[in-house]
Amino acid sequence: MACAGGLACWLRIRALPCEKIPSCPTDWSILFLQARDALGLTQKQLGALLGMDRRTIQRWEERGGIGMDRKQAEILAAALRPSHAALADTVLKAVRLEEVRGGRLASPEAVASILEAAAHAGGMSVEAVKPIVRAALTATAAAGTHPSAVVAAMSEGT
Repeated sequence: MACAGGLACWLRIRALPCEKIPSCPTDWSILFLQARDALGLTQKQLGALLGMDRRTIQRWEERGGIGMDRKQAEILAAALRPSHAALADTVLKAVRLEEVRGGRLASPEAVASILEAAAHAGGMSVEAVKPIVRAALTATAAAGTHPSAVVAAMSEGT
């Protein structure tokens, strides 16, 4: 069942559990509508829960898109978990997926690739290099430097 999103789509699939909707993790308009319906909240009440105004919730429900950050997702998931655990999990998975897509969170594959490259270069196991790589990346972030800038500087011999 393909859905473009929005209210018309929502009315057709409202009775389906989230895991039965193929586009559920990325169709934010449907996800917000499901969450609000599951909690029995108005747009204003959901906005208050997430620290947003009613108009923002209305836009998210009408147009989709993601404006919710991890903290808001955790708040929404906590509210949903007692009676709608699958939907709570879907909210968290959807935000994680958006973080990976947006480059704010590395995918598990990317992390594994980095650790394997470091292990190979150092002749060590992945588990042995993990704290070394973590320390290097933490120092890079603390210095406000992008990892690619460090790689470029190291390539130039500085």
